[in-house]
Amino acid sequence: MNVLLPKSVHQNFTASQFQLFIEKYYPHFAKTLNSILKIKAMPFQDPAEYVIGESQQHGFQKKINKVLRCLNNGVAELNAFHHNYLDQVISEPQEDKLITQQLVSFLTTHYKLDAVYVLGKTKNNNNNRYSFNLLLLSDKLNIQQHDAVVRNVSSHFKGRVQLCCLIHSTHWLQKHQKQLQGFIVKYMVPESRVYLKNSLVCNDTLQLFENTTQLQTYWQQRLNYIEPLFVAFQQRDLVYRHGHILLLKNIFQHLVLALLYQHMHYVPSMYSCRYLMHLFQSFVPDVCQKCIAGEDITEVLNLVNTPVEFFPQPETAPLPCTQQVFAKALCLCEKLYSEIQNNQLLNK
Repeated sequence: MNVLLPKSVHQNFTASQFQLFIEKYYPHFAKTLNSILKIKAMPFQDPAEYVIGESQQHGFQKKINKVLRCLNNGVAELNAFHHNYLDQVISEPQEDKLITQQLVSFLTTHYKLDAVYVLGKTKNNNNNRYSFNLLLLSDKLNIQQHDAVVRNVSSHFKGRVQLCCLIHSTHWLQKHQKQLQGFIVKYMVPESRVYLKNSLVCNDTLQLFENTTQLQTYWQQRLNYIEPLFVAFQQRDLVYRHGHILLLKNIFQHLVLALLYQHMHYVPSMYSCRYLMHLFQSFVPDVCQKCIAGEDITEVLNLVNTPVEFFPQPETAPLPCTQQVFAKALCLCEKLYSEIQNNQLLNK
């Protein structure tokens, strides 16, 4: 191996990858290695099974001699043809491609999927971890199983792979194809498709176009829904109460929906605050980092996820969090509102 590869890249090659490397760039020497493997696989004769036979020591020495002869002949041939392959580009193992293949293999093995698209992938070189944004099409999987899929993948890859998934049935995508034209044009391209069920075909020649009028209409609808809700927070010396949680929850949901449609032309079929926050962090991370500090996300998410009690409660029932957390949630919503309006002006 020292003759064929510099030591600096040894750790990048497994035994099987090294074998493929030899077969591609040193085909004559590969025959020698295969001969050695066959010799090694030959069983030893046990003299205890025969009336008379060669000793184990002699049999072992004979096998070593065969291997040495093959190896010496192989090295002699290596010098003759090694230079013919020096001008070829030797690509190092692509770990990124391999981890994608392993992820797709795991998902298709454990879940009945129709198609898998990679919408985005990032790698943290500091800890060698990957983050994938995927579109999973399946009639047997739904959004409610999203967190379970994420946990299973993280467990299988020992925390090296993190997921954020858009999960839909193929029928749902067909039904809403007109409303999602911009998303399909931008993301559902052949280059992003890493798996397709054998019984399905993709019509990559279908002409679809982004509908800017539909896009602006959707933004405005979301903003029209939440503008009256903001009025409840415009009082002087406001003290936040339980009812404000419900208002903040609705405002947050509509703002993130508007933002996702603005950036991706995408609307989930079902959603919760937790799922929307996950999409917000994964698909528009630049806006997320600009609008809210990472350490505040959990507090705000816990606030908007607080269930509303419909049974009679005492007037002195404690709030689930401090007034400061309410202020952080409202600040996030105001920044999202401004971000959407600014983008709307830029796109006019």
